[in-house]
Amino acid sequence: MRLNHVTLIVSEFDRSIAFYTKLGLTPIVLEEPRYVRFTLPNGDETISLEVTGEAMSESPVQLY
Repeated sequence: MRLNHVTLIVSEFDRSIAFYTKLGLTPIVLEEPRYVRFTLPNGDETISLEVTGEAMSESPVQLY
């Protein structure tokens, strides 16, 4: 099985972008103020952050 993409639901958009950028991820799609997609340092996988307005406990991660 190959994992292509993971989306994390966040509530603090700018703070989250800063955190993942410091980890070495590179933004490839930026749709402020609700969505950003990063490439990981190694491999083809991506991770995105999205502000949805949902409660964090309802659906904090989406896998693709």
